[in-house]
Amino acid sequence: MKGQGMNKRVTIKDIARLSGCSVNCVSRALMDAPDISIKTKEKIKRLADEIGYVYNRNAASLRSGKSRTVGILFDNLLNPFYYIMTNYIWEYLHGEGYTIITFKNDLAVFNEEIVRQILSNNVDGLLSFLQPTEAASKLLESRSLPTVVLGRNAHGMCDCVFLDDRMGGRLAAANFLSRGFKKPLYLGEVSSLECSLERGKGFAEEFAKHGIQADLQYLDTYGMQKFANYFDELAERNVLPDCIFCFNDYAAYEVMSAMDKRNVKGIAVIGYDNIQKEIFMPGTLTSIDYDKRNMAETAVQLLLKKINGVFDGHPRETLVSDLQVSVTRPQ
Repeated sequence: MKGQGMNKRVTIKDIARLSGCSVNCVSRALMDAPDISIKTKEKIKRLADEIGYVYNRNAASLRSGKSRTVGILFDNLLNPFYYIMTNYIWEYLHGEGYTIITFKNDLAVFNEEIVRQILSNNVDGLLSFLQPTEAASKLLESRSLPTVVLGRNAHGMCDCVFLDDRMGGRLAAANFLSRGFKKPLYLGEVSSLECSLERGKGFAEEFAKHGIQADLQYLDTYGMQKFANYFDELAERNVLPDCIFCFNDYAAYEVMSAMDKRNVKGIAVIGYDNIQKEIFMPGTLTSIDYDKRNMAETAVQLLLKKINGVFDGHPRETLVSDLQVSVTRPQ
Protein backbone atom coordinates (compact mmCIF):
# COMPACT_ATOMS: atom_id res chain seq x y z
CA MET A 1 0.00 0.00 0.00
CA LYS A 2 2.97 2.31 0.47
CA GLY A 3 3.32 2.44 -3.30
CA GLN A 4 -0.22 3.78 -3.88
CA GLY A 5 1.02 7.38 -3.99
CA MET A 6 -0.63 8.65 -0.82
CA ASN A 7 0.71 12.23 -0.42
CA LYS A 8 -1.48 13.46 2.44
CA ARG A 9 -0.73 12.65 6.05
CA VAL A 10 -2.15 9.27 7.02
CA THR A 11 -4.65 9.40 9.89
CA ILE A 12 -6.37 6.96 12.21
CA LYS A 13 -9.51 7.39 10.11
CA ASP A 14 -7.63 5.96 7.10
CA ILE A 15 -6.61 2.90 9.12
CA ALA A 16 -10.17 2.48 10.43
CA ARG A 17 -11.61 2.63 6.88
CA LEU A 18 -9.11 0.12 5.51
CA SER A 19 -9.30 -2.26 8.47
CA GLY A 20 -13.05 -2.20 8.97
CA CYS A 21 -12.55 -1.27 12.65
CA SER A 22 -13.87 1.76 14.49
CA VAL A 23 -11.65 4.81 15.06
CA ASN A 24 -11.76 4.14 18.80
CA CYS A 25 -10.66 0.52 18.31
CA VAL A 26 -7.76 1.60 16.08
CA SER A 27 -6.69 4.27 18.56
CA ARG A 28 -6.70 1.86 21.50
CA ALA A 29 -4.91 -0.84 19.49
CA LEU A 30 -2.11 1.58 18.64
CA MET A 31 -1.79 2.42 22.35
CA ASP A 32 -1.54 -1.29 23.25
CA ALA A 33 -4.70 -1.05 25.35
CA PRO A 34 -5.31 -4.33 27.23
CA ASP A 35 -8.98 -4.61 26.13
CA ILE A 36 -8.01 -5.02 22.45
CA SER A 37 -7.11 -8.54 21.33
CA ILE A 38 -3.56 -9.34 20.28
CA LYS A 39 -4.81 -10.45 16.85
CA THR A 40 -6.56 -7.11 16.27
CA LYS A 41 -3.54 -5.15 17.49
CA GLU A 42 -1.24 -7.03 15.12
CA LYS A 43 -3.60 -6.47 12.19
CA ILE A 44 -3.95 -2.74 12.82
CA LYS A 45 -0.24 -2.15 13.51
CA ARG A 46 0.73 -4.06 10.37
CA LEU A 47 -1.71 -2.00 8.30
CA ALA A 48 -0.50 1.24 9.90
CA ASP A 49 3.06 0.38 8.97
CA GLU A 50 2.10 -0.50 5.40
CA ILE A 51 0.43 2.84 4.76
CA GLY A 52 3.09 4.86 6.57
CA TYR A 53 1.13 5.96 9.63
CA VAL A 54 3.10 7.62 12.46
CA TYR A 55 1.37 7.56 15.84
CA ASN A 56 0.77 11.06 17.23
CA ARG A 57 0.53 10.74 21.01
CA ASN A 58 -0.28 14.44 21.45
CA ALA A 59 -3.26 14.19 19.10
CA ALA A 60 -4.45 11.08 20.92
CA SER A 61 -4.15 12.97 24.18
CA LEU A 62 -6.35 15.78 22.89
CA ARG A 63 -8.98 13.31 21.71
CA SER A 64 -9.14 11.29 24.92
CA GLY A 65 -8.30 13.94 27.50
CA LYS A 66 -5.52 11.66 28.75
CA SER A 67 -1.88 11.52 27.72
CA ARG A 68 -1.38 7.85 28.66
CA THR A 69 1.89 9.08 30.18
CA VAL A 70 3.18 8.70 33.75
CA GLY A 71 5.90 10.87 35.23
CA ILE A 72 8.70 9.27 37.29
CA LEU A 73 10.70 11.46 39.66
CA PHE A 74 14.03 10.66 41.33
CA ASP A 75 17.13 12.46 42.58
CA ASN A 76 20.09 10.50 41.21
CA LEU A 77 20.25 9.17 37.67
CA LEU A 78 23.52 7.39 38.44
CA ASN A 79 22.08 5.11 41.14
CA PRO A 80 21.46 1.66 39.59
CA PHE A 81 18.53 1.08 41.98
CA TYR A 82 16.49 3.73 40.20
CA TYR A 83 16.91 2.34 36.71
CA ILE A 84 16.18 -1.19 37.94
CA MET A 85 12.92 0.02 39.49
CA THR A 86 12.13 2.23 36.50
CA ASN A 87 12.54 -0.78 34.20
CA TYR A 88 10.00 -2.75 36.26
CA ILE A 89 7.66 0.25 36.29
CA TRP A 90 7.97 0.71 32.53
CA GLU A 91 7.30 -2.99 31.84
CA TYR A 92 4.07 -2.89 33.81
CA LEU A 93 2.90 0.47 32.46
CA HIS A 94 3.73 -0.52 28.87
CA GLY A 95 1.49 -3.53 29.25
CA GLU A 96 -1.32 -1.16 30.23
CA GLY A 97 -0.76 1.13 27.23
CA TYR A 98 1.22 3.84 29.03
CA THR A 99 4.59 5.39 28.41
CA ILE A 100 6.85 7.24 30.87
CA ILE A 101 8.66 10.55 31.16
CA THR A 102 11.40 11.01 33.77
CA PHE A 103 12.14 14.01 35.97
CA LYS A 104 15.14 14.73 38.19
CA ASN A 105 15.22 16.65 41.45
CA ASP A 106 18.47 17.38 43.29
CA LEU A 107 17.08 17.23 46.84
CA ALA A 108 15.66 14.45 49.03
CA VAL A 109 12.21 16.11 48.86
CA PHE A 110 10.49 17.88 45.97
CA ASN A 111 8.80 21.26 45.97
CA GLU A 112 6.21 23.21 43.94
CA GLU A 113 8.71 24.10 41.21
CA ILE A 114 9.22 20.50 40.12
CA VAL A 115 5.46 19.87 40.43
CA ARG A 116 4.84 22.68 37.94
CA GLN A 117 7.36 21.13 35.55
CA ILE A 118 5.59 17.79 35.83
CA LEU A 119 2.15 19.32 35.36
CA SER A 120 3.34 21.22 32.27
CA ASN A 121 4.07 17.86 30.60
CA ASN A 122 0.41 16.83 30.91
CA VAL A 123 1.08 13.49 32.62
CA ASP A 124 -1.85 11.41 33.87
CA GLY A 125 -0.08 10.52 37.12
CA LEU A 126 3.19 10.66 39.04
CA LEU A 127 5.35 7.97 40.62
CA SER A 128 7.95 9.62 42.84
CA PHE A 129 10.93 8.15 44.69
CA LEU A 130 11.02 11.37 46.71
CA GLN A 131 8.70 12.81 49.34
CA PRO A 132 6.82 16.04 48.58
CA THR A 133 6.99 19.11 50.73
CA GLU A 134 3.68 20.14 52.27
CA ALA A 135 3.32 22.92 49.70
CA ALA A 136 4.06 20.50 46.83
CA SER A 137 1.51 18.05 48.21
CA LYS A 138 -1.16 20.76 48.32
CA LEU A 139 -0.39 21.76 44.72
CA LEU A 140 -0.67 18.14 43.56
CA GLU A 141 -3.99 17.83 45.37
CA SER A 142 -5.33 21.11 43.98
CA ARG A 143 -4.51 19.98 40.44
CA SER A 144 -5.92 16.49 41.09
CA LEU A 145 -2.78 14.76 39.84
CA PRO A 146 -2.77 11.12 41.04
CA THR A 147 0.52 10.59 42.87
CA VAL A 148 2.18 7.60 44.54
CA VAL A 149 5.46 7.89 46.45
CA LEU A 150 7.61 4.78 46.10
CA GLY A 151 10.15 3.78 48.75
CA ARG A 152 9.37 6.67 51.12
CA ASN A 153 6.71 7.21 53.77
CA ALA A 154 4.68 10.23 52.64
CA HIS A 155 2.96 10.56 56.06
CA GLY A 156 -0.51 11.16 54.72
CA MET A 157 0.42 13.76 52.11
CA CYS A 158 -0.24 11.26 49.30
CA ASP A 159 -0.40 7.51 48.67
CA CYS A 160 2.84 5.63 49.21
CA VAL A 161 4.44 2.19 49.02
CA PHE A 162 7.47 2.02 51.29
CA LEU A 163 9.85 -0.34 53.05
CA ASP A 164 10.11 -1.24 56.73
CA ASP A 165 13.52 0.43 56.85
CA ARG A 166 13.92 0.06 60.61
CA MET A 167 13.50 -3.69 60.20
CA GLY A 168 16.16 -3.59 57.48
CA GLY A 169 18.58 -1.98 59.91
CA ARG A 170 17.80 -4.58 62.56
CA LEU A 171 18.40 -7.40 60.08
CA ALA A 172 21.81 -6.00 59.13
CA ALA A 173 22.79 -5.68 62.82
CA ALA A 174 21.58 -9.20 63.64
CA ASN A 175 23.70 -10.58 60.80
CA PHE A 176 26.81 -8.81 62.07
CA LEU A 177 26.12 -9.92 65.64
CA SER A 178 25.75 -13.55 64.55
CA ARG A 179 29.26 -13.31 63.09
CA GLY A 180 30.78 -11.81 66.22
CA PHE A 181 31.34 -8.20 65.10
CA LYS A 182 31.37 -5.60 67.87
CA LYS A 183 32.53 -2.28 66.35
CA PRO A 184 29.60 -1.38 64.04
CA LEU A 185 29.33 1.65 61.77
CA TYR A 186 26.31 2.81 59.80
CA LEU A 187 26.98 5.06 56.81
CA GLY A 188 23.73 6.81 55.97
CA GLU A 189 22.56 9.30 53.41
CA VAL A 190 21.73 12.90 54.33
CA SER A 191 20.02 13.23 57.72
CA SER A 192 16.99 14.89 56.11
CA LEU A 193 16.16 11.57 54.46
CA GLU A 194 13.80 9.69 56.78
CA CYS A 195 14.44 6.23 55.36
CA SER A 196 18.15 6.71 56.03
CA LEU A 197 17.41 7.67 59.64
CA GLU A 198 15.12 4.67 60.07
CA ARG A 199 17.75 2.23 58.82
CA GLY A 200 20.25 3.70 61.27
CA LYS A 201 17.78 3.57 64.17
CA GLY A 202 17.00 -0.10 63.59
CA PHE A 203 20.71 -0.86 63.30
CA ALA A 204 21.51 0.91 66.59
CA GLU A 205 18.56 -0.61 68.45
CA GLU A 206 19.57 -4.17 67.63
CA PHE A 207 23.16 -3.65 68.74
CA ALA A 208 21.98 -1.84 71.90
CA LYS A 209 20.15 -5.02 72.95
CA HIS A 210 23.59 -6.59 73.27
CA GLY A 211 25.19 -3.65 75.06
CA ILE A 212 27.00 -2.38 71.97
CA GLN A 213 26.80 1.22 70.77
CA ALA A 214 26.73 1.58 67.00
CA ASP A 215 28.37 4.58 65.34
CA LEU A 216 25.78 6.31 63.12
CA GLN A 217 27.10 8.67 60.48
CA TYR A 218 24.88 10.63 58.08
CA LEU A 219 26.84 12.18 55.22
CA ASP A 220 25.09 15.50 54.66
CA THR A 221 26.68 16.20 51.31
CA TYR A 222 25.90 15.22 47.74
CA GLY A 223 28.23 13.96 45.05
CA MET A 224 30.30 11.03 43.90
CA GLN A 225 32.54 8.98 46.20
CA LYS A 226 31.41 10.56 49.48
CA PHE A 227 31.15 7.15 51.17
CA ALA A 228 34.57 6.08 49.88
CA ASN A 229 36.02 9.41 50.98
CA TYR A 230 34.63 8.97 54.48
CA PHE A 231 36.16 5.49 54.71
CA ASP A 232 39.50 6.96 53.62
CA GLU A 233 39.26 9.52 56.44
CA LEU A 234 38.69 6.73 58.99
CA ALA A 235 41.63 4.77 57.59
CA GLU A 236 43.90 7.82 57.80
CA ARG A 237 42.94 8.28 61.46
CA ASN A 238 43.29 4.53 62.12
CA VAL A 239 39.78 4.30 63.64
CA LEU A 240 38.24 1.70 61.38
CA PRO A 241 35.18 -0.34 62.49
CA ASP A 242 34.96 -4.10 62.07
CA CYS A 243 31.64 -3.98 60.19
CA ILE A 244 29.83 -1.36 58.07
CA PHE A 245 26.15 -1.16 57.18
CA CYS A 246 25.62 1.13 54.18
CA PHE A 247 22.49 3.06 53.22
CA ASN A 248 22.37 1.28 49.86
CA ASP A 249 24.39 -0.98 47.59
CA TYR A 250 25.79 2.01 45.70
CA ALA A 251 27.39 3.20 48.95
CA ALA A 252 28.52 -0.32 49.81
CA TYR A 253 30.38 -0.67 46.51
CA GLU A 254 32.09 2.68 47.11
CA VAL A 255 33.27 1.47 50.53
CA MET A 256 34.39 -1.92 49.22
CA SER A 257 36.33 -0.21 46.43
CA ALA A 258 38.09 2.02 48.97
CA MET A 259 38.92 -1.06 51.05
CA ASP A 260 40.42 -2.79 48.01
CA LYS A 261 42.56 0.22 47.11
CA ARG A 262 43.96 0.30 50.65
CA ASN A 263 44.19 -3.49 50.85
CA VAL A 264 42.06 -3.44 54.02
CA LYS A 265 40.83 -6.88 55.04
CA GLY A 266 38.46 -8.26 57.66
CA ILE A 267 35.77 -5.55 57.62
CA ALA A 268 32.31 -6.91 56.82
CA VAL A 269 30.00 -4.79 54.64
CA ILE A 270 26.23 -4.98 54.14
CA GLY A 271 24.35 -2.90 51.59
CA TYR A 272 20.67 -2.34 50.90
CA ASP A 273 18.46 -3.19 47.86
CA ASN A 274 20.45 -6.18 46.47
CA ILE A 275 20.85 -4.66 43.01
CA GLN A 276 23.15 -7.54 42.07
CA LYS A 277 20.06 -9.71 41.74
CA GLU A 278 19.10 -7.76 38.61
CA ILE A 279 22.38 -6.46 37.15
CA PHE A 280 25.94 -7.74 37.04
CA MET A 281 28.25 -6.22 39.61
CA PRO A 282 31.72 -7.54 40.44
CA GLY A 283 32.40 -9.41 43.66
CA THR A 284 30.16 -10.86 46.33
CA LEU A 285 27.76 -8.52 48.10
CA THR A 286 25.72 -9.07 51.26
CA SER A 287 22.63 -6.88 51.12
CA ILE A 288 19.16 -6.31 52.51
CA ASP A 289 16.91 -7.85 49.88
CA TYR A 290 13.20 -7.65 48.99
CA ASP A 291 11.01 -8.20 45.93
CA LYS A 292 11.65 -5.03 43.91
CA ARG A 293 9.46 -6.12 41.00
CA ASN A 294 6.50 -6.71 43.29
CA MET A 295 7.06 -3.38 45.03
CA ALA A 296 7.11 -1.55 41.67
CA GLU A 297 3.98 -3.32 40.44
CA THR A 298 2.16 -2.60 43.70
CA ALA A 299 2.88 1.12 43.26
CA VAL A 300 1.85 1.10 39.58
CA GLN A 301 -1.41 -0.75 40.30
CA LEU A 302 -2.26 1.78 42.99
CA LEU A 303 -1.48 4.70 40.68
CA LEU A 304 -3.55 3.30 37.80
CA LYS A 305 -6.52 2.81 40.12
CA LYS A 306 -6.20 6.45 41.15
CA ILE A 307 -5.92 7.57 37.51
CA ASN A 308 -9.06 5.57 36.66
CA GLY A 309 -10.99 6.94 39.63
CA VAL A 310 -11.18 3.67 41.54
CA PHE A 311 -9.44 5.05 44.64
CA ASP A 312 -10.28 8.44 46.07
CA GLY A 313 -10.25 10.01 49.52
CA HIS A 314 -7.64 9.42 52.19
CA PRO A 315 -4.09 8.49 51.11
CA ARG A 316 -3.18 4.82 51.39
CA GLU A 317 0.03 3.54 52.97
CA THR A 318 1.42 0.15 51.89
CA LEU A 319 4.28 -1.14 54.05
CA VAL A 320 6.62 -3.70 52.45
CA SER A 321 8.20 -5.92 55.09
CA ASP A 322 9.44 -9.00 53.18
CA LEU A 323 13.04 -8.01 53.83
CA GLN A 324 15.87 -10.49 54.31
CA VAL A 325 19.65 -10.61 54.26
CA SER A 326 20.95 -12.08 51.00
CA VAL A 327 24.44 -12.93 49.79
CA THR A 328 24.54 -12.58 46.00
CA ARG A 329 27.48 -13.60 43.84
CA PRO A 330 28.08 -12.65 40.20
CA GLN A 331 26.39 -14.97 37.70
